[in-house]
Amino acid sequence: FKMFIPYISYRPIKCGCIKSFISSIVQYNTSKYITTNRATRPHRLFIRQLSVEPEKEKICSAYSTCETYDLSEIRKHFINKVYASDSNTEYSLAHLPKDASDVLHVKVLTNNNELGHVFIFKRLGSFVCWNVSKSEVWFLKKLLSQYEKSPFSLIDTHEVNEELNFFITNGASSLTDGDIYLSNKLNEENQALEKMAFSNAVALSVKLDAWEIALDRFSGSLRYIPEQLKNNKKIDISRDEIMKKIGELLSLRHQINLYSDTLATPDFYWNHEELERLYSKTCAYLEISKRTKVMNSKMDLCSELVQMLRCHLNDEHSHRLEWMIIILIVFEVIFEILHLVTRWSEK
Repeated sequence: FKMFIPYISYRPIKCGCIKSFISSIVQYNTSKYITTNRATRPHRLFIRQLSVEPEKEKICSAYSTCETYDLSEIRKHFINKVYASDSNTEYSLAHLPKDASDVLHVKVLTNNNELGHVFIFKRLGSFVCWNVSKSEVWFLKKLLSQYEKSPFSLIDTHEVNEELNFFITNGASSLTDGDIYLSNKLNEENQALEKMAFSNAVALSVKLDAWEIALDRFSGSLRYIPEQLKNNKKIDISRDEIMKKIGELLSLRHQINLYSDTLATPDFYWNHEELERLYSKTCAYLEISKRTKVMNSKMDLCSELVQMLRCHLNDEHSHRLEWMIIILIVFEVIFEILHLVTRWSEK
């Protein structure tokens, strides 16, 4: 994956805790699997230079539930049904530029006149909520599940989420110490575009989370094999199981490669330098590039392990064939000797 990250920002390793990472390396070199449990972020110091409005912090949360969404059908749903949830929360479509056709912006207005925003990303199979309650998030998951393509089957979607705090500021919009600051000097349309830029990076992060979890679980199913090899024990796995593992790995690699272009900076930001800056800085904070490289390394290690098992089974199969041939030759020699003895006795 070709990634370009022009900004560097400190952030603790997100895609795994260091302890489990080191212990897996000690066990065996091919077990360099970083778990997707998030490391606890350190306490963030607020930047006093930023002028933040005196209101409580709000949450920007992202979720990934499938490979892709049927965005056209989702759009039809919100057009036909304005009041979409049991709480009579009002959902309405908002305008986005034509070159952002793979994104859907939905406004959420509650009975308490609290305004939230939802950005649904077609190709990422993810959606991002701004100032949306947990109950409405649950409703959105249920709603979007009707329009999922290739939904995650082995992954609990509650695991695949990301949350960032956001504030309204009198200054310029930025990402500082892991918090999002949105400028109140912009009009509604431009502020929505900035939210979309932040959302795009966070949605990409949770998509990577899904792939990391799937790869982690695949690698976990093979983790006992290096230990058996280390202790010179017989590997208790059949040829059919090996072929199944190869198929799972190829399927996962295909999915990741199929959507690899989503890991690059979208074309939309080429004509919006300020939005590209926000998107790139958020990607740097979420360590998209580093995590992509780690994921590729893990896939290579898994591939090497599976191929090694395949070669091992092929060798065992060859040895069995060799012994079968030897046994057949022995039987042939024995029968020939018996035949000669019989002929000799007759004479």
